[in-house]
Amino acid sequence: MRRLRSHIAFSLVLLFSLCCSATLAPCADNISSLTRKLQRALVDLPGYTIFDFVSFRITDDHVVLLGDVLRPELKQAAEQAVRTAIGKNTVVDNRIEILPASVQGAAIRRKLYDRLYASDNLCVTSRSPNREKAI
Repeated sequence: MRRLRSHIAFSLVLLFSLCCSATLAPCADNISSLTRKLQRALVDLPGYTIFDFVSFRITDDHVVLLGDVLRPELKQAAEQAVRTAIGKNTVVDNRIEILPASVQGAAIRRKLYDRLYASDNLCVTSRSPNREKAI
């Protein structure tokens, strides 16, 4: 009797796990494709530089945008790119912060950029045609 109960319990656990994996697999595929679509849309934003950082989090029925950008136009462009990639009815919570503009900050970013791309390890990247656009 004890052995029968353990077999039944094991069978129920196995059946439950199979049912759950069958129902969650399409959702995981949808989230994966949605993630790739959003990543591509955000990386391809016009004016996105190496000093901008935009990320996102997908929750139940909306997308939360996070990060820091140098220009205010990029904040709106990121939100618009998400709406275009997913759909106009998507709820987007835009928590991207705009970094303060300052002469000192621009000078620091310029020196950092020059130092990073003057490295021999990154010499191929430093010769890219978009080098001046990245600053």
